[in-house]
This record gives sequence, C-alpha cells and structure tokens, in this order.
Amino acid sequence: MTYTNFKRDLIIGEDGEVDVSVFLTDNGFTEIYFNKDKLWDVRGRSPLTGLLTDFEVKTDIYCKDKKTDTGNMAVEIRYRGNPSGVSSSHADYFVYYFIHFDKDNLWFISIEDLKKLIKENINELRVVNGGDNNWSEIVLIPRRRYYKHFYVYTFKY
Repeated sequence: MTYTNFKRDLIIGEDGEVDVSVFLTDNGFTEIYFNKDKLWDVRGRSPLTGLLTDFEVKTDIYCKDKKTDTGNMAVEIRYRGNPSGVSSSHADYFVYYFIHFDKDNLWFISIEDLKKLIKENINELRVVNGGDNNWSEIVLIPRRRYYKHFYVYTFKY
C-alpha cells in the first residue's frame, strides 16, 4: 500500500521547523536558516557558544491525544536499507516536536547522544518498519523510560 499524505505531512513538518526556529529565537539564537536537503533542517547561531548550530527536526503529527499516544518517539535510522534520518544527519542536535502536546512538547538531544542511546539500548528498543511501503526502519524510544537523556521544554505559540 502506498502512503498518500506525504505532501500534507511535509507541510506540517515544515511548519514544525518554523515553530522550532521561533523557540530558538525566543531563547537567544540568531541568524536562523532553513535547509531542504537531508543534512539538517534548522540552523541558528547559539547565544552560548556563538557558533552556528544545526538541528534535525522531527514533527510528530499522529499523537493527538491519550488514545493515539503510544508513549514512543519514532526515530528513522534507515530507508530502503540505507542509512537515513538520524543515521545520516549532519545536524548537531535532534529535536522531536509533539505539535499536539500542551506541555513537554520539544525534546532535544545531541545527535551523537541519540546515536549512543540507540546503540547501547537497541536490545531493549523496538525496531519497526514504516513510512512509504514500509521501507523505513524506525526505532521506537519510550519517552517515559528515556526522559532523562533529553532536554525537554514546553513551547507555546
């Protein structure tokens, strides 16, 4: 079965990137840029280091309420057998954005820490296929169990 809502989901994902850029700006980041390739999504100059910092943004559009909340973050690691998502990102940080949550809706972790978390806990994590024709390999990370590994913020727009 072919997935048919890609265009809609892409628009929602790009809106999520704008929301993350607003959060970054509100927290002192300047020189915000957006990127369309698969290396990073949002770039901004850090108020702490003065360096340009790249963010990979995943916008969760499916978790709308308690009935649809699986308690997991879905992190793509491969597409059609090739590294993708977090495995191929050149970003410094990974941001998981739950657009339907009222609180604790922005989860930040460095890409390296996320890769390490997945690698060290792969036997405890569930790996599933999903996306277009189930061609993506996705790691499901239980939020409650791994909360302490993330910087979690509430973003209200």
